[in-house]
Amino acid sequence: MCLSSHTFTPAEVPNLLAGWEIGLHEQGDYITLTLWRIRAYLKPYKESRTFDDVENALTYSGGNYGTAYLPVGYTQEDLEEALQELVWKCQQIDDMVEESEARWGDPFPVTFPRPTLSEYTRG
Repeated sequence: MCLSSHTFTPAEVPNLLAGWEIGLHEQGDYITLTLWRIRAYLKPYKESRTFDDVENALTYSGGNYGTAYLPVGYTQEDLEEALQELVWKCQQIDDMVEESEARWGDPFPVTFPRPTLSEYTRG
């Protein structure tokens, strides 16, 4: 297998939770799998109501939560084992996040009522 990079999604990896991705990067003798948590946030409307505010209202955030390394000349079995190790990490982290959010509440609460799209565009 000689990929330079590939992103595995929950559709490709059994038990990988929604909102998580695993990136495979090969460069010479350095082959690594990296676990990413991807979240999307809706930014609050600004008073300026410029086109840029509407265009960029959705912000993505990615965080690296783990790494697995593969040997040069790795087999499909090596790859599957490393992927499952990262899936396990993803499940453990997701459980901790759920427990924390249940205990402390939403870390990004909406503290003001959001206007509807028609209210926003009427200005």
